[in-house]
Amino acid sequence: MVDSILDIYDLDKDWFIPTNVFVAAKQVIKDLPDDELIEVVDSDLVHLKKYDGIEPNYDEVIADAYYENWHLKTSTRNSENYHVIRKYINHNDFKYMNGGFNIISRVKTFKKIMDDVINISIKIGYDQKGNNHSWWQTMYGLNVACHNHKIKMIDGRNCYYPNANQLQDRHHIAHYCCDKIMDKRNMNKLKPDEFPNNKFYNQAKKWLKSV
Repeated sequence: MVDSILDIYDLDKDWFIPTNVFVAAKQVIKDLPDDELIEVVDSDLVHLKKYDGIEPNYDEVIADAYYENWHLKTSTRNSENYHVIRKYINHNDFKYMNGGFNIISRVKTFKKIMDDVINISIKIGYDQKGNNHSWWQTMYGLNVACHNHKIKMIDGRNCYYPNANQLQDRHHIAHYCCDKIMDKRNMNKLKPDEFPNNKFYNQAKKWLKSV
């Protein structure tokens, strides 16, 4: 078991909960060797297969960049949402952020950025006070921390977003939260037998019929 961000950092707003994934990861990786590869993903993603993509060096993380054009829009000074992170940026070499999230990294790299990710995310949560940007705080925090530590974010193109991109063999995770067919907001109204026939929906169908 791990402790919650709300308890550790004495927070009382639920909009800080997205950063719990990094707070939890910090607690469980402390005894892992520096060169171990770890994956830290949001709780609304599911695995489709074992990751078999590129492996990052110590100055890199793999982060699916689909979020940048989708809604984060923050990887350059001219990006639509750059104002959210501007005051936390420590240098002007804009070649490290890619607007991505859900990372694969070496333990040593994760330990280098994890405290900044958490602290910057919390600050952005306070700044944005419960709006969409506050719910995306950890995405912003990750990008800022990678930028400030000069950790290159590499787009692994490894995530399937139902209704947004086409399922590919390289996709090892899927973002079920954005799906309008297997809609988590209407679980009692789902019709699994009418799901499309692909790896993601077949896995979802199997799970739904088991619960």
